[in-house]
Amino acid sequence: MSDTSPLVSVIIPVYNVEEYLHQCLSSVAAQSFGDLEMICVIDGSLDGSEAIARQFAARESRCRVISQSNQGLSAARNAGVAVARGRWIFFLDSDDWMPPSALESLVVAASRSGVEVVSGAVLEFWEEGGLQKPFKKSEKRATGHLNLHGRDFFALETMVWNKLYPRVWIEQCLFTPGLVHEDLDFYWRFFSAHPEVYAAPDTVVYYRRRAGTLSRQKAYDQTYQDHYIRIIDSAFAAARERKTLSYHAGRQALKYLKYLHEKAAPSARYEEHIWQRYGVRDSATYRFALTCKKLLTV
Repeated sequence: MSDTSPLVSVIIPVYNVEEYLHQCLSSVAAQSFGDLEMICVIDGSLDGSEAIARQFAARESRCRVISQSNQGLSAARNAGVAVARGRWIFFLDSDDWMPPSALESLVVAASRSGVEVVSGAVLEFWEEGGLQKPFKKSEKRATGHLNLHGRDFFALETMVWNKLYPRVWIEQCLFTPGLVHEDLDFYWRFFSAHPEVYAAPDTVVYYRRRAGTLSRQKAYDQTYQDHYIRIIDSAFAAARERKTLSYHAGRQALKYLKYLHEKAAPSARYEEHIWQRYGVRDSATYRFALTCKKLLTV
C-alpha cells in the first residue's frame, strides 16, 4: 500500500458472498481510474469470503482487508469509513460489480461540474434468467445538476452504492447500526444537509438481483415497524431544518405505512407515532393538505 493517499476509497462490506466476491473485487481492480484503494470489511462472514478477500489482497496492493464480528451492514460500512484515506468514498455491495469506466466517469463528472457528490446510473442483473435492465428508465432518471431541496427530493436512487461522496461529509453522517432500510435513513440525513448533486448518465454499478437476499427474508414482527419510526423521525428532523422538505416527509410517512400494510407487518405503533408526533394520518383531509404543501414547494 502506497503512503500517498488515494483519491477514492471503495468500501466493500463482506458477508457470506464467496460465490460473487471475486467478480466484485476484480471489477474494482480493473477500473480505468487507478488512484483508488479497496477496503474489504469482513463482517463475521461464515463461508470462504474472508479467504478469498485475503488471497486477492495478497496480489493487489491497493486492497486492504479488515475483519470484525458480525455487526451488520451499517457497522461494516462505518468500519470501512474509519480507515478510509481517499478524498471520496464509493460504497459497493459485495455481490455487485462495476463496469471498468465507472469511477473515472464519476471523478470526471465531479471535476467538470464542481459538485462534490456525483451519482451514476444502475443496471439490474437478474440472476434467474440473466435479464438486464436499467434500475430507472433513462427517460425517468434525472441527470445533470440537481438541487434536492426542490420539488423532487427523491430525484436520486435511494440506495447508497451508486454515488461518490466526500469522505469528510460521510464521517459526519455515519450509518445507523442495526437499522433495516439503513439506506433510507442515510438518504434523509445526508441529502437534507447536502442537496447539491450531479447525476451522470453513465452506468456505474451492476446490481445483482438474487433469491434469498435480505429484502426477501425479513421477519415482519412487532419490532419491524420501529425501523420505519426511526427513519421517519430522521425525515421530520430534516424537515424542521428545511421547510421545503415538509411535503416530502409527510408523503414518505404515508408511503412507509403503505409498505407495512402491503407486507402484512404490524403497523399500529408506527401509525400512532406519525399521528401523535407529526399529525400524519391516512385520510383524504391530510392528503389534501399534502397537495397544498406540494404546490408551495419551490
